[in-house]
Amino acid sequence: YYKLSELATLLVESAETDSRTKALISRQIYDEIAPLQEQTLLLRPYVDRVLGETGWNHIADHRALNERVMRFTPISSVVYRQALLLARDGQQAAARLQLERAIWTFPGSFPAMQQQLEGLARLDRDPTRFPALLEFALQKYQEQQAVMMRGKK
Repeated sequence: YYKLSELATLLVESAETDSRTKALISRQIYDEIAPLQEQTLLLRPYVDRVLGETGWNHIADHRALNERVMRFTPISSVVYRQALLLARDGQQAAARLQLERAIWTFPGSFPAMQQQLEGLARLDRDPTRFPALLEFALQKYQEQQAVMMRGKK
């Protein structure tokens, strides 16, 4: 537990560093924490949570890990990330459903997700994947905001 806590603290502190340094720190954390997944079943949800924040380049099944994290701690970053992972894997209908749920549950986090989606849409050569998901997300966010405004009247 103490090792996990120490590594999680290191990860949080690395958030302020440049991307190269953060990538190196994330890899170091991953290398130290990955063995804990099998050794400590009681702490596995916490290990998964920290692994989920270290980045995805060295994790074989990103979506399965994120699903476990989402069940344990359904926070906005994890819930929105699941939609991106579904879209990346070509599951557009599931990605749209997940994104709509995230927008209704965590509307305050949508602007950050919008920026991320815009970046992915610019880089994506497949117009049916991230560009389409961005268009869908903007529409659903506008719908959510309109409903919230009507509720305030």
